[in-house]
Amino acid sequence: MQTLSSLGLGMSADADKDIQTVIASVENPGSFLSFIHRDPIPPNFLRTDRGLVTIDLEFSGYGHALTDAMSFRMGFPTYGLPGRLPAHVMETFELNYRRALAEGCKAAGQDTIYGPAAVEAWAWWLMFELIRNLEKTTDETEISASETPYRRDANGSSHAWPRSLRSRLQTLISPDLGCLA
Repeated sequence: MQTLSSLGLGMSADADKDIQTVIASVENPGSFLSFIHRDPIPPNFLRTDRGLVTIDLEFSGYGHALTDAMSFRMGFPTYGLPGRLPAHVMETFELNYRRALAEGCKAAGQDTIYGPAAVEAWAWWLMFELIRNLEKTTDETEISASETPYRRDANGSSHAWPRSLRSRLQTLISPDLGCLA
């Protein structure tokens, strides 16, 4: 909220309610409570003769099981560069993740429960990305007007969006991802 106001942006009461719902869902995952990696980026997976093995578990712990899965859909938000998986790879990954999760979490097998929980986990990553990048807007080198859209602050002054935020948003609205397109 402070980040938005510092940029001269407001938020409706409905948006605030939605944000609080997402935060509550991730903080209190109910049947989706699971031991998770919390940093599932490509370099943290090793291919072995027995399949993929996860490494680099310093952030792992108990949390909402779908935050790890939605990290893949969000283009690996904890990774330094925006990533993107082809739609067919993403769909196969999510289907396999959901099937494996449903073996120990019955809610994952129920569309009416899984669907909203997946959206809330996805929205949590979206908020993570936007907050993290909006906080950096004044700290990063701005790029030329010919390369980027602009935002306006409370005084009406124009400011270029930083490269990282622009790249992340382009990843999110990619037709390949099917999230926002």
